[in-house]
Amino acid sequence: MRKVHILDGISSVLKPGRLTLLLGPPDSGKSTFMKALSGQLKRDKGRKLTYNGLSFGEFVVERSAAYINQDDIHFGELTVTETLSFAALCQTSRTRKPIETILEEKERELGIIPDPAVATYMHAKGEHHRLAADIAIKALGLEGCANTLVGNSMIRGISGGQRKRVTSGEMLVGPSSVLFADEISTGLDSATTFEICNRLRTLCQTGMNTILVSLLQPTPETYGCFDDIILLSGGRLVFHGPRELILPFFESQGFKCPGDKGAADFLQASRALSRMYWAGKGEYKYVSDAELADAYRATETGQAFAEELKLSPEEEVQGHGELAVHKYGQDQWTLFKACLGRQTKLFMRNRAFIAIRIGQCVIMAIAVGTLFLGQGRETLQDAQMYLSVSFFSIMTQFMVSFAAPGLLIERLPTYYKHRDAHFHPAWCFALPEILLQMPLIATEATIWTAMIYFMVGFVISVRLLVFWGIMFVAGVCGLSLFFLLAVFAKTITVAAALQNLCILIFTIASGYIVNYKNLTGPWKGVWYANPVAYFLQALAVNELESENWDTPALGDSGLTQGQLFLEQRGYFLGYHWVWLGLFAWGIGSTLLNTSLFMTASSFLNIVPRRKVTNIKADEGNTSASGKHAAGAADAAGDAEEGGVAPSGGGGKSALPFTPVRMTFQDLKYSVALPSSIGADDDASDPHAGRLLLLRGISGSFRPGVLTALMGSSGAGKTTLMDCLSLRKTGGKITGDIRVNGFPQQPATFNRVMGYAEQFDIHVAEATVREALMFSARLRLPSAVPASTVDCFVEEMMEVVELTNLRDAIVGMPGSSGLSVEQRKRLTIAVELVANPSIVFMDEPTSGLDARAAAIVMRAVRRITSTGRCVVCTIHQPSWDVFKAFDELLLLKRGGSTIFAGELGTGASNLVAYLQQFKGVTAIKPGYNPATWMLEVTSAQVEAEADLDFADSYALSELAEDNDNAIAKLCEPREGEADLRLEDLAAASAPVQTWQLLLRNFRQYNRLLNYVGTRMGITIIIAVFFGTVLAGQLPVLRCSCRILNIMGVQYSSVMFIGILNAMMVQSIISVRRTVFYRERAGGTYQVLPFSAAEFLVEVPYLAVQAVLYSCVLYWLVGFQAEAGKFFWFLLILFLTLLVWTFFGIHNVQITPSLAIANAFTSFMYGVWDLFCGFYKPQSLIPKGWIWMYWLDPISYTLYGLVVGELGDNEDLMADQSPPITVKAFIESYFGYKESFSWWLVLILASFSVAFFVSSTFALYKIKWQNR
Repeated sequence: MRKVHILDGISSVLKPGRLTLLLGPPDSGKSTFMKALSGQLKRDKGRKLTYNGLSFGEFVVERSAAYINQDDIHFGELTVTETLSFAALCQTSRTRKPIETILEEKERELGIIPDPAVATYMHAKGEHHRLAADIAIKALGLEGCANTLVGNSMIRGISGGQRKRVTSGEMLVGPSSVLFADEISTGLDSATTFEICNRLRTLCQTGMNTILVSLLQPTPETYGCFDDIILLSGGRLVFHGPRELILPFFESQGFKCPGDKGAADFLQASRALSRMYWAGKGEYKYVSDAELADAYRATETGQAFAEELKLSPEEEVQGHGELAVHKYGQDQWTLFKACLGRQTKLFMRNRAFIAIRIGQCVIMAIAVGTLFLGQGRETLQDAQMYLSVSFFSIMTQFMVSFAAPGLLIERLPTYYKHRDAHFHPAWCFALPEILLQMPLIATEATIWTAMIYFMVGFVISVRLLVFWGIMFVAGVCGLSLFFLLAVFAKTITVAAALQNLCILIFTIASGYIVNYKNLTGPWKGVWYANPVAYFLQALAVNELESENWDTPALGDSGLTQGQLFLEQRGYFLGYHWVWLGLFAWGIGSTLLNTSLFMTASSFLNIVPRRKVTNIKADEGNTSASGKHAAGAADAAGDAEEGGVAPSGGGGKSALPFTPVRMTFQDLKYSVALPSSIGADDDASDPHAGRLLLLRGISGSFRPGVLTALMGSSGAGKTTLMDCLSLRKTGGKITGDIRVNGFPQQPATFNRVMGYAEQFDIHVAEATVREALMFSARLRLPSAVPASTVDCFVEEMMEVVELTNLRDAIVGMPGSSGLSVEQRKRLTIAVELVANPSIVFMDEPTSGLDARAAAIVMRAVRRITSTGRCVVCTIHQPSWDVFKAFDELLLLKRGGSTIFAGELGTGASNLVAYLQQFKGVTAIKPGYNPATWMLEVTSAQVEAEADLDFADSYALSELAEDNDNAIAKLCEPREGEADLRLEDLAAASAPVQTWQLLLRNFRQYNRLLNYVGTRMGITIIIAVFFGTVLAGQLPVLRCSCRILNIMGVQYSSVMFIGILNAMMVQSIISVRRTVFYRERAGGTYQVLPFSAAEFLVEVPYLAVQAVLYSCVLYWLVGFQAEAGKFFWFLLILFLTLLVWTFFGIHNVQITPSLAIANAFTSFMYGVWDLFCGFYKPQSLIPKGWIWMYWLDPISYTLYGLVVGELGDNEDLMADQSPPITVKAFIESYFGYKESFSWWLVLILASFSVAFFVSSTFALYKIKWQNR
């Protein structure tokens, strides 16, 4: 493995009272640098980092320095205020004065008498951490959403920009005097970013704090807030010093910032300084990062820092008292109460989860109670029924929290962030997670006991409390074990596999599936270490040694009937086993699991981000030199020069397309209001009584014109784009939309339209080229030759500069694969390879630095230059981005037009139009017109000037000119025909299915944690069951051995099945998200997608069935006949199909993965109960027999038992009179050999039914709403 230096010999000094800006191109090491300084990285001995002369071992750096992560990780169920209040409480120093006390002392010192109302309010706040949260909310402009949930992918919450501010606020509420803010401007408009940086500057100067801020695209105004600049490139320190000196430094090296380019944008491109910036003497020469770093060290500023670094600790700046010496800000009891309060809010706000759990408990209790209603006590068969109820009850309660680790895994990233920042110790998070589940488990145990105990007919005495106690400790024991496994697993897929494996081991060695006396070797040892075995032993003794079973048994054994059954089934006698099960193993194992869970939480971490790229795709190679490096620099520099044709093609694409113009008049969009608001209905107005989001928007988009959709938050930019691109799934749209003068037709428009969404959703395991080829082959007309498709894809990769990343794995956002800007370029390229005539782009430069934004905008200009119509929503562009647009459609909050038309040179038309209004401040020289435009059209300016920009536009000459232009464009030109679907026909359904299958196969082949885990656990399960039954098959002359064989067959089918169903769901859930994007773009139809989802599993399931059969069949010693072996293999394969298809089906019919998991677990219990194992078919009440026939597992057991024993003529010695094995399974279980081939048809029918239902759900149910 090649060692890569991310940071290469960086030495400097950060000083208090100076606000420092950290700049650098992608992969320059900015985040790594900040994490190293803040103590977030592992410390190497060779690296020396000191704070005021103190090394990291002499104080707690994590509490002395706050690091604001660039990823917004929060608990979505908490409000903004709750999130910041918790952060403030955890970070408040117990050794420092509260902020309100300091404020009061300062007021007394200055002779200020506070307002009585304000003073009363501050004292009423009680705890000073709430005041800190309030101050942060005010400073960050979060007052409007203070009581709004933060939200996540499942919960609608605050916007992305607001979430970024909450991320910053979490650390700003603390007392740390050192702050590292990593890319805090992503998703924020320039005005908000400027305001935050300005307040950081005030905080830095008044409090003499040390603050380092990394920004992607700082505007000139924001750039001016900073005192010092640190510039990294290729892991090297290129410059650190006063802001005023950095541009002269580059001029001394021969590079000059153009007058129309912001200094920050120029500096971000330092890694790719090209001829366009060359201002030196003589011919241009490439200057490497190393050369720039050497030149900086030779400057006066660089030498001054070098001298300062030579100072001894005694000569360092004093102020060690500001550094934290306590690991946590509060005592641990206070932190525990804070975590408990937070977790209580999280738990109670997930009411759907609680309701589903209790509902499942009630339904299952009714099913079990009625299935075993009024169970008799006369025979040993009756005792077996009571044992079956006891075992099923234990396993139901033990597995009741099976889905809970999914919620825990979702919360772990937030917990790890807080833990690493020393908010609280690990146990303060882990213990409340278990404590808060206990009341729910107790409720479920109470419901289950109250219904089951009396309906079945257990002994009525104080033994009922023992039954309830076992139910409760079984539930808590299972919960603590599952949480422990989840911390180690880190992903839902692996966690589900580990949970199933543990449940399998506990079930095998419980003494119920296989008689304890028949367990051999190490399996007896597993029994003694198995909490489920002790729970079952306790319940068996609790019931069968009661007065209900005190009838003397036949013979001279001296045992009661109940005791005789216990001995026959291998259970021990004596009531002390009840106390062992309840206390020693129930409570003891729970405490052990909980302790291990808390310990593991303190040192484990999430999977680190990794770049999964091919060696060919290493575009960030820091060791590049010579001609290659110079060429890369020239190419990157060219990305900022403007639009040229792709591949030097003179502005023409390799594939022909039909240019389109789009017009829309009086476009309105509304959504339903809550019924409580009410409004007067107007039959003539379809939007009456509804919330109007777009108010009569008119405009036009023309070929070869790049149009920007802009406006403040809530103006309706994305809403307008979604309406025009037919992406809206709800609401009411009215207006006239035309394409080339003809009414817009969804079928044809989707074939000529591309939509690059703001969120970059792709198949994580695909390479860049595979993703593009997939889109091209399915979306280009079927008449296009394959060779032309390949060439066109190569061309589009060059357009967006992805050629060097062709073999890179896309990966998951934030954890692996492509960077943010690389992923954004891929999103655009996926649409380009469809050869669209009109392209919509939602925030194409959001989250990108200046250079990445320049590359994207160069690609956009190239697309436009080919004659395509391109429309982009832009939140807050830099001047370099804004000047790339030809026209602007500017909206105000509420969905009305402020400006529509050509921008003009230097946005002169826009500036002239707005400056004519009273109250509009003239733009300053060099000021970004985009920033100025949003500032002067704000609601505040309208209120101060008593002006409505929308009304003014409607009455303006500009609006009249636009209406006239639209009137001309909305009519078909002479000889112009409407788009025809037959001319645009893409791939056929078989081709779509094949391409989807190829993509799914590639994904599975790269998903080792899915395919490998599933195959590995399959072999483990086979070995487990094989060793349990090894050598027992030849002796089948007693019902006990037959029950053992059936028990193992039942368990193996159930556990492999539920393993497959649960593991596949996380994969399908992610692919469904991709499906929504691709289907909206017309990439493929529903049926091919659904078919590929199911068919891709078939070969892997066949391999899984072969592995399991080859191991288990011969280990157990089943009959060595080819026919019987292949019958076993066939039934197993069909059963795996049923389970896996059922798991896929449940994802498609439910809105989220969590609900799909919960529903699958519930149905697992239902199928388990009615499969005929706990109660044979002949004993099932008539009211429930229909469930037996609808249970696919009943047919699996039927087939496996009949296949092995259906023709066995051996006599059974323990039956009176003796009967053959064949007759026994027919009379007791109802299994007939003549029904065998019907079983194959029925099992196959279940798989087909799940496929049809899943396809129908995908077609009719849209869980993603826009």
